[in-house]
Amino acid sequence: MKTDTKWHPNAFRTCGNSHNTRRQLSLARHLTPAERLPHYRAFLEEGNKRVAFHQMRGQSGSETCAMQTLLVDQLVEHLFRNVLQGELVALVAIGGYGRREMAPHSDVELLLLCREPEVLDASDRFMAAVVQPLLALNLKVSPRVLTPDEGIQKANADFFFKNALLDARWLCGDNTLYAQFDRSFRTHCQHRLPYLQQCFEEQKKRRERQQNTVFLLEPNIKEGLGALRDYEYMLYRARICRNWHYLSELHEHGLLDSAQYETLQAAHDFLLKLRSVLQGASQRANDVLYTEYKADVAIILGYTEEEDWPRMEHLMRDYYHHASQVYNLVAHVEARLYSPLKTARHIFKSLATRITGSQMFDGFVVQDGTLQALNDSIFTEDPLRLIRVFRYAQGWRLSMGVALKALIHGSLDRIDEQLIHSLAAGECFTAILADTGHVFNALQAMFDCGVLARFVPEFGKLVALTQREHYHRYTADVHTLLAIRAADSIFSINPPENYRAVLQACEDVNLLYWMLLLHDLGKGSGSSHVLAFRVLQRSGLNAYQREQVLFVAQNPRLMIQYWQKHDPNDAAAVETFAKTVKTLDTLRFLYALSYCDAQATGSTLWNVHKQLLHQQCFDRVFEFFRQHPPALSFETERSTLQAEVMERLASRLTAGPITAHFEQTPHCYCLQNNLDTLVAHIELVEQQRQAGTRTVFQVHYDKNTHVCRLEVVSRDPHSLPNLSTALATHDIRVRKLQVTRRTDGLFLFTFLLDIGQQKPAAFTQKLTGLLTTPQNPFKKPTRRSSSFSPKVDIYHTDTHTRVEIEAADRTGLLAEASRTLEAAGFQITYGKASSDGCWAHGVFYIESEYQSTSASILVSLQKTLCIALMY
Repeated sequence: MKTDTKWHPNAFRTCGNSHNTRRQLSLARHLTPAERLPHYRAFLEEGNKRVAFHQMRGQSGSETCAMQTLLVDQLVEHLFRNVLQGELVALVAIGGYGRREMAPHSDVELLLLCREPEVLDASDRFMAAVVQPLLALNLKVSPRVLTPDEGIQKANADFFFKNALLDARWLCGDNTLYAQFDRSFRTHCQHRLPYLQQCFEEQKKRRERQQNTVFLLEPNIKEGLGALRDYEYMLYRARICRNWHYLSELHEHGLLDSAQYETLQAAHDFLLKLRSVLQGASQRANDVLYTEYKADVAIILGYTEEEDWPRMEHLMRDYYHHASQVYNLVAHVEARLYSPLKTARHIFKSLATRITGSQMFDGFVVQDGTLQALNDSIFTEDPLRLIRVFRYAQGWRLSMGVALKALIHGSLDRIDEQLIHSLAAGECFTAILADTGHVFNALQAMFDCGVLARFVPEFGKLVALTQREHYHRYTADVHTLLAIRAADSIFSINPPENYRAVLQACEDVNLLYWMLLLHDLGKGSGSSHVLAFRVLQRSGLNAYQREQVLFVAQNPRLMIQYWQKHDPNDAAAVETFAKTVKTLDTLRFLYALSYCDAQATGSTLWNVHKQLLHQQCFDRVFEFFRQHPPALSFETERSTLQAEVMERLASRLTAGPITAHFEQTPHCYCLQNNLDTLVAHIELVEQQRQAGTRTVFQVHYDKNTHVCRLEVVSRDPHSLPNLSTALATHDIRVRKLQVTRRTDGLFLFTFLLDIGQQKPAAFTQKLTGLLTTPQNPFKKPTRRSSSFSPKVDIYHTDTHTRVEIEAADRTGLLAEASRTLEAAGFQITYGKASSDGCWAHGVFYIESEYQSTSASILVSLQKTLCIALMY
């Protein structure tokens, strides 16, 4: 609360010192109240014209608002002095009027402070002499008449009134009375912790109302994320925490460096000017930048494009840029307000002196639940860390510290063509998209830090891109991220509809994230096929996976368009659509992507009726595939992959073992594994043959993906129960598993293991030890009550028996499942399992030389598995 607020002296020179302006008020002094109104109206009209004139000539937003405020100040002071001059009352401007940020249709928030005996009499005269003329002039007035004690009581009871008083400014009247109230307010109302808690809660509610994103197509300039309210709340907190009142004080005390200070000042000025122009264009108290006003606003602000749409796009890109700067810098300031003031360099130095070597990892350290950089040169030493840091934060479920985010922002120029096309960087990014159910937070962090647009430049063309379809609410980049968030929700505890069950039947469910990331690339510039192909070439996915992703990413609305135009019960239409999608996996991906895309478009776009049509379409086509299995041949992909393996192993192996390996494994094995995995398996097979041992293994930690890969080749039919038991005994989480039995009886295993926050060298040593040492039997945890019962489905045909398992994830789940199948006399010929940290899902193809597969046997197996997997 200050009596002297910083403002622009130009406002006085350009508005208040006009002879004609002052003359209008002086002429009205000796007239009756009714006769004064035309003079007051002429005064406002002339003043508003001068404000608009200087605004069109490029005047800054803060100067424009100061002019608008001074215009109202002169009128209010004139009205006050006509009746209340010399009284023991003080007139105070509060809220936006108090901080001199008036737009053409802003509220005129007034507080009349009175001593106790004069309250009633002063209130009546204030309303008649000041408030009623202002209302007659179509100004929006919010008057209050209070004693100082009442003002203190109301401020402590009303959070918003307290905020308004933080911007209080004395206008006229008894300055001594106001000064006493000011001291009392600072003494009795500025309690730090309760205020900060209220501020946090209100900000959270407000941001939820604004969809928690800067990038709305019709943003609220005042209440939105990165808008004026965020800036105001930052200064309120600075006043409460540090008694700093101006942005310059944050710069002087080191919370903002010079570049950040200038950036935030420019962004705030842009928002002030935009709001002022918007209210002038809409001719009302409107803070939402509706599409109908964008073209006019852009013209007034000086955008020179000839056509409306490019002009509007330019305006919106500037708005998103400035609002994002406000949002990020406000978060930066607020995080440092609540902690001792240190520069980023001091933070790194402090970490280096306090953290022991055992707690450091690849230049990063976990402190107070956040990921921090150990020093400010880690990205200079290894630019690949700019991608790995997000994988670490994702894998450990951590947020990144303020200093680390600032360091990432300052290191974006390290993301060059070499890093973008780096195989290691591509593998790391692929690993981020493979963490099912936890992808959105990682990509959002990459997006906020500017890394995603730099590392995937094809996606960068979508940043702040306005979408022309009327039903969209978000820019193209945020729409993509929200679609990925919808995909994460499919793997949550309470998934929508049956999407998770449908997706879990896919060979590689994580491809959905690639499809969503790429599905709108064509809205930037260039062919969507070419852009998506470029990205996938750097991904590390194999040719078959890239083909799947490309088809769905290029046809994201294929399924919706089908049920919008055709009757789902039309057999001919169903057959045509099935021939278009070709495979069941493609159908499943289209089914899920359509839902995610709709959820990211707008909260009301998807409804029960659309879900019903969508489900009917899926069911009909799915049934068609069951009755007419697609005759697919993957010989081309298989031959290409075999040639690549031979080229890789040409100096170490002859063609015989490689050809035999491909002949003795199923098609799905080759299509679902990358080149490195196939090479590792073939080398282990040869090692096992030469050594004559039953089991050989290879442990490899990849710091780019932050996953430990365990490859095992064994002739032991009990190897899966034994391996999974050993891992469970040491509380090692299996993120993914693939098991394949060759036709010669050799088992191939690939385990992806989560190392948590352990050091890689220690983890791999521990893993090697437990695989070479006999283990104690795994003890199943004591059963606890759970609302999530395991689900077991068994499907039997003439060619195979398939077991599908879904259960709440826990240590030892895989061990229990594999031991139960073994005890029942069945052996797994091919299978895969995965966990998202919440749920585990597995699909296993089983057979038995001794056990029949009658219906009664399979029903008994289903019940046994349900009991064994119950937690």
